[in-house]
Order: sequence, then C-alpha cells, then structure tokens
Amino acid sequence: MKSLKTLLVAALAIVSMSVVAQNRPQGQGQRGQGQGQGRGMGMMTVAQRAERETARINEAVKLTDAQVVEINKINYKYAAQDSVRFAQMRAQGNNGQQFDREAMMKQRQETQNAKTAELNKVLTADQQKKYQKMLDDQAAQMRNMGQGGQRGGQRGPRN
Repeated sequence: MKSLKTLLVAALAIVSMSVVAQNRPQGQGQRGQGQGQGRGMGMMTVAQRAERETARINEAVKLTDAQVVEINKINYKYAAQDSVRFAQMRAQGNNGQQFDREAMMKQRQETQNAKTAELNKVLTADQQKKYQKMLDDQAAQMRNMGQGGQRGGQRGPRN
C-alpha cells in the first residue's frame, strides 16, 4: 500500500510537470535564465522544492541524517500535491476563469496543518517548537509583505 502511494505521488508529479510545461508561454525560460518567478520557486521541480524545504527545516531545527530522509519524503509528497493544485489554478487563469481565493487559502491551511502533523511525528519535542517558530516567522514575514514591507527578505540599497 505504501509503495502504491509513492507510485501515485510520483505519477502525479510527472503529470503535473507535463501540464506546467504545456501551459508555459512560448519563450519562457527555465529559472536561471532570467525568467525565475517570485522567490525562486518558479520552475523548480517537485524534488528540488522538497529538497529546498528540507534544507530550510534542517537549518531551523538541526535534523539527524535519518530525519532528513523522512522529512524529505514528506516534503516531496506535499510539493507534488502543490504542483497539481498550482497547475489547476494556472489552467483556470489561462481559460479566463477566476479561482476562489478564500477556498484556495483554506485548502492551503488544511494542507499545511496535515503536513505539520506528519512532520511532528518525525521531530522531537524541541524540534517541533523550533519548527513552529519557523512557521510563525514565515507567517509574520508574509503579513509584513502584505502591509508594504520588503519582498524577498532583506536587501541593501539599490544603486
């Protein structure tokens, strides 16, 4: 059953990436060719996003090698789900449809809660506190951005 779930996640990831590739406007390059979006998440693969998130968690809570493997599996699962959801949103936008922002935000919060519950099964009590602080800091940063704060972290003066 576990291998079936893993196979399903991998299949969803492959399908979502093909949908993303087909929906990309002509001439839009890969990240690193001046076409990256937002905070570097634009054209990252599911595996790259999972590894990036695992590295961020590791930096915040100091994971063991065994925890890194388990956390990366969890992050991969949720990165694959996000790819499918984002592809669906882009498809709606490309078809001139509007998506329900409140429903999307609610679904994102439910997904984050489920992911946190899975991660907490792998983390120690001390690591869980550090992970929660990391999430709280990210939420505060997002609220700050919504209130006219700097985007993308600290930046020096522009010349």
